[in-house]
Amino acid sequence: MCIIGLQTPNTKALLRKATVCLVALCVLSLGRASAGAADSRDAATSSPTLRESLHGFDEWLSAQSIYDASQVDQIKADQQRRLASMNTDELADFHRDLDAKLSILSSAEWQETMAWLSSTLSAAAPSYAQQLDLHYPDVARLNAAQLQRALAGLERRRWSEHQESLAFERMRETRLSMHQRQLRADEDARERALDRAVMSNRFSEYHPRHHPVQQRRRRPFYPPYAPFGFGFGFGGFGLF
Repeated sequence: MCIIGLQTPNTKALLRKATVCLVALCVLSLGRASAGAADSRDAATSSPTLRESLHGFDEWLSAQSIYDASQVDQIKADQQRRLASMNTDELADFHRDLDAKLSILSSAEWQETMAWLSSTLSAAAPSYAQQLDLHYPDVARLNAAQLQRALAGLERRRWSEHQESLAFERMRETRLSMHQRQLRADEDARERALDRAVMSNRFSEYHPRHHPVQQRRRRPFYPPYAPFGFGFGFGGFGLF
């Protein structure tokens, strides 16, 4: 307050000069900080490890079957825009997440689950596929943690369907075994019936009373005519 109250023309000039110097120093400091940040960002962007990770993701995009060619081009363009707007810390986070995502995509669990998902969706009719509520994870837009959760959910579905398939196969084998046993039992019953019929025919050959020829032989003989030319009759000359 004393300084303000005792301001003179010389004092005012000195204050103006001091203010200009401070502003210049601030601008210079900010410029240097921005230049340092830009240098750090450029260094992070051109990092060999980040470039290697980006190349690995590009190779996965070229071999996958989730996205078509136009979607792959859009994913790459979106990724370039995101990288251009990231600062150094964001680039570091992106690099760590991309490495974790590539680790998931190269795992055996991912390969097996995607093979199961592909065969399931290709074999199912479109309406049935909608009922199943099965779809490929959106790898490009999910971070590593989200992708891991999506993979775990698909693995649970695959394990559940595998158990249902095993139960169905066991039930089918049980029914087939029961059917085969029934066929064998029916065949045994037919063979026993044939054996009884054969034994019955053999038994009738040793008992003449059951044989039609023997029964005819046992009938009493009453011929309708007199044997050896003898007979009786009546005529005009009496009995002859």
